[in-house]
Amino acid sequence: MDKIQPWPRHGRGDDIAAAAAFLASDDSEFVTGQAIVVDGGLTVGPMEKRRRPELDGLTGITRGSTGQPMDFRRIER
Repeated sequence: MDKIQPWPRHGRGDDIAAAAAFLASDDSEFVTGQAIVVDGGLTVGPMEKRRRPELDGLTGITRGSTGQPMDFRRIER
């Protein structure tokens, strides 16, 4: 698992609980018909096949087709 897990740590129960709490909160009122996968990127495949060294230590947010740029932030460890 350590070789294929893209996120720097394994998932914990509180990761699932946080997703469930979000879906149960008012913050998710505009979220409809989504399959939310809480797996640290495991289902997207091995990191080495899409490795970009310039992004090491960063996490990103994409805004899809909104025309807004992606937002990258440094991961605090």
